[in-house]
Order: sequence, then C-alpha cells, then structure tokens
Amino acid sequence: MAESSTIEELPPKHQVFISYRGEVLVHKFVAHLYRALRSNNIKVFIDNAEVIGQQLQLQFRRIEESTIALVIFSGKYPESTSCLRELARIKDSVDEGKMKAIPIFYKLDPSIVKGLKGQFGDAFRYQLESPATKKMWKKALKSIAGTMGFKVDQYR
Repeated sequence: MAESSTIEELPPKHQVFISYRGEVLVHKFVAHLYRALRSNNIKVFIDNAEVIGQQLQLQFRRIEESTIALVIFSGKYPESTSCLRELARIKDSVDEGKMKAIPIFYKLDPSIVKGLKGQFGDAFRYQLESPATKKMWKKALKSIAGTMGFKVDQYR
C-alpha cells in the first residue's frame, strides 16, 4: 500500500517570496501586491528587514520553501547586501529548477539593471564585498533581470 503523501507532495509553506528594498513608494506597492496575492489565497513571505547571521539562514529557508520569487528591482535594491544575497540564492533555486523568478522593474528600465547602469550600477559598485561575491551577485542580477517580467512606472 502506497503512502498517502510524501513531504515532496505537500504544498509549500510559502508559494511566493518577495525580495525588495524598502523605499517608501516601493513599500506601498509591495503592500498592495501582498494584499492582492493573499486575497487570492496565495501564501506569501515578505520581509524587508536587513538580515544577518541566523536571520539570513531563515531568509534562505523561506526562499527554498517558495515556488515563485517576485524580485522587485528599484533604484535602492543594489544598496542592500541582504537583497543581493537573497537574489543569488533565488538564482541558484531557479537554476536547480526549484523555483521561477519574475522580475518587477519599479520605476527602472530593465536595461539599467541588466547593464548595471546609472545610479543603480553605482550603488552596486559601491558594495564592499570580495570580487568573487560581487561577480556572483552580478551574474544573479543579469540572470533574473534577463527573464520576462513587468515594468511598473507609476503607482498610485
């Protein structure tokens, strides 16, 4: 007799992981997006806190529990090492076929993110990390930003 279900068959704890940097306008957009997803019974994990140590491991676990990542790129996104670490983990999960990532370009042209141009690129270059870490983050930025996503120029 077969088991009724296995861990792999159980629904994920969170279906969607939202990665973003908490600017005021972006935060309002994310709050609206969160409510819309929740009202459609979609389980969402969202956390804008800058995380370190064990908290970062919790973030990674939440990413691994999710099947979709919404990555909201905004002008401040590359200022956050936490966001860049999350992004690298999201890319790994996408590469392993465990997750789909959807980029949302909030008041940014996708080419700015992919090419690390303007203030977005400057903020990335100012990160004080090892060349190997920055190379990994750059790959993640280009990979996720290079997938089909959405551009949001205005939000009420």
